Amino acid sequence: MDKKIVYYVIAGAVLILIVGIIIAMNQGGDVVPAPDGGTPVTEAPKSETEVNKDVAKELNLAEGQLPLRVTMDDNGQSASLTPGKNITLMLGEDYDWVISSSNSAVLSQRAVGMNDPRVQAVYQVVGGGTAVLSAQGACKSGAMCAKPAVNFVFNVDGVISENFEPEDLVK
Repeated sequence: MDKKIVYYVIAGAVLILIVGIIIAMNQGGDVVPAPDGGTPVTEAPKSETEVNKDVAKELNLAEGQLPLRVTMDDNGQSASLTPGKNITLMLGEDYDWVISSSNSAVLSQRAVGMNDPRVQAVYQVVGGGTAVLSAQGACKSGAMCAKPAVNFVFNVDGVISENFEPEDLVK
């Protein structure tokens, strides 16, 4: 066999091995120990919908009462919501966020113990009126951000329905 062919075969095998290692390193899932103590299993990361369901569980919401998930795609948008509705802010992991509400009589921040870096805050509509959720993000050190700083604004109109009793306004 020609030495040149042998070198090509070895180089190809090494290339395949390197590509396989790179792919394995970039899977991005959590490693979970195997139940039998064998080889650990890699779990796929949760989708934003699954994370939002986790927020609903943390808030003890009834089945089907998912919070409104607000992302960077909603920048500049508005929503009319009745008191009791929750909002999950999921603005991205690459920025350090400073978040505020312009009217605490309409929007109140909820204490939620989420360990997912995609969840920046959870708010609840607590009354009628208007409020603006605003966020300023600064690119984290080492992150690959399109911009060094970003601003986010989401307008909320708290709409009180005739069907609400005063004790239903804040949960």
